[in-house]
Amino acid sequence: MLIKSDWKEAFKEVGVASGMLIVLEGNLNDPQQTVGQYNTFLDALLDVISSEGTIVYFMMNEYQNDPSQWDVDVPLVEYETIRTQLAQSTNLAPTQDNLANTMLLRDDCIVKRHPAFSVLVIGKYARFITRKIPLHFPNGKLGPMQACVDLKGHVLLLNELRLQSYAFAHALSDKKTPVVVSGGVLIENGVARWQKYLDVSVSYQKMEN
Repeated sequence: MLIKSDWKEAFKEVGVASGMLIVLEGNLNDPQQTVGQYNTFLDALLDVISSEGTIVYFMMNEYQNDPSQWDVDVPLVEYETIRTQLAQSTNLAPTQDNLANTMLLRDDCIVKRHPAFSVLVIGKYARFITRKIPLHFPNGKLGPMQACVDLKGHVLLLNELRLQSYAFAHALSDKKTPVVVSGGVLIENGVARWQKYLDVSVSYQKMEN
C-alpha cells in the first residue's frame, strides 16, 4: 500500500517541484492501492508544489456534452442556450471519473463548468485559470488550457493518455506550442517499464497518429 510520503517521493523523482502548475492527465490504474486514494494523491502533490503551485484537471462531461456532439439534430440557433444551461448545471458528479469526483467534493477546488470539458483547479492560480471559459466547442485559445500554457504549466501523465485528452488536443491545435516529453513507458520483450530520457520535442505528426 502507498501512503502520502511515497507519492511525494515519486513526484520529486519525476521532476515535480515547488511553484509548478501541474495539469493532470489520465487516471491511476489502481487507486485502491493508495491509503486514502485520490485525496492522498492530491494532498501529496499539493505538499510538493507548495502554496505557490497549482493543480489543474479537465473533466470530460460524459452525460452533458456539447450539442455539436449529440446524435440528434439541434438547430444552430439553440446551441448558445443549451451550452449556457449545461455550464450552469449544479450536478456534482456528471462523470465516472474518480479523480474528477474527488476534486469536485474538495473545499479547496474551484470548478468552472463547460458543456464538453469542465475545468477543476486547486491552488494559487485557480481563479486566474477559471476566470473565463468560452462555451463554444472546444474551449479554444481564450480558455483555461491557454492560461496553463501562458503560466508555463507542466502535464503530469498518469499511466495512459485518455482517448479524448483536452491537454494534448490543445497542444496539437497550435503547432507553435512545444510539446515536451521527459519519460515514457517502454515495452521490451513483453515487459513494460518506465524509461527516462532527455527532454525532446515531440513530432506533431507522430502525436496526431
